[in-house]
Amino acid sequence: MPQRMLMALPVFSMWNEHGKIKFHKPVGADGIDLTEVDLARDVVIEAGSAEVYGHSEYGEEGSSGGGGGTLVKPLYGKKLNVAATITLNYCPPRRGMSPAAYEERLRKMLSAQTVSNHTEADPRGTTKFISYDQGSYEWVFRVPHFTKWGVLDEEPSDVVASSFTDKKQSDLQQ
Repeated sequence: MPQRMLMALPVFSMWNEHGKIKFHKPVGADGIDLTEVDLARDVVIEAGSAEVYGHSEYGEEGSSGGGGGTLVKPLYGKKLNVAATITLNYCPPRRGMSPAAYEERLRKMLSAQTVSNHTEADPRGTTKFISYDQGSYEWVFRVPHFTKWGVLDEEPSDVVASSFTDKKQSDLQQ
């Protein structure tokens, strides 16, 4: 879609077979600035996770070259680093958990991420669990900004809904 058409969109969403990201700001002068944004590079929606600005070319938020990157990750509220609703299409329960137990675990993990990544006075807001469909295993939640969010199964017995900033995964597990 040409840039001029994108700039006229009142709602901007991206999706594939794994899920959807619906950004809460419109595109245009008062909303998301897509100038120099490479959607194919900057937005990744995979099975169980959604990530914006996770490409290895990106440095730390607001600084160029941090972490070995050559691109600048936009500050909170700029470009695609804004509030969004994420829908992950297929997040089935793990290791014999019932769908109801898994839903509760997803709620707790997302809540823990809010506590670990934001203070009460943080202007970026918090994450919000919206729903988990126990039949289709669709998980919907809201995030205040972007990094990597989702279900990560690096160890079979542990699932972490995460927003990785500078924390190690082991610090996030309870």
